[in-house]
Amino acid sequence: LFLRDVHFYIYLWAIPFFCLIYFLFNLFDFQLQKIEAFRKSHFKYIFHLSAILFGMLHITNYENIYWWMIAIFPLLTASYITSGYVLGYIRMKYGFIYGWLIHSSINFISIMFAIHKGMIVLLILAISLSSYYLFLRIKKTTL
Repeated sequence: LFLRDVHFYIYLWAIPFFCLIYFLFNLFDFQLQKIEAFRKSHFKYIFHLSAILFGMLHITNYENIYWWMIAIFPLLTASYITSGYVLGYIRMKYGFIYGWLIHSSINFISIMFAIHKGMIVLLILAISLSSYYLFLRIKKTTL
């Protein structure tokens, strides 16, 4: 029962939490130059911490988590932590969109293996229609 359905609450509160942070930054007129200077001066610590937190958050991918698993937690999340480092490197080297696209592709492949076959057809149809819509929209704006 340890951490059961925690990921649902993390996802549920993530967007309002970050909207609140954004609102507070604008409300209290934080000096973004100080934050940017802090980020630049402590970049390697922030990078390592974010990669490790990325892996630790993915512990919720396991259906049943028991207390004894905490002892081998670094082994269970090693692949996710490694992914955090790789995706972080891609993000810093090539930009946010490339890291996001690769992460989305990895998640999409995982979903394709876990989803029911009837739902795969609907998912492919939805992706095809949205891609066609985006194509027409891009084509319309370039004309």
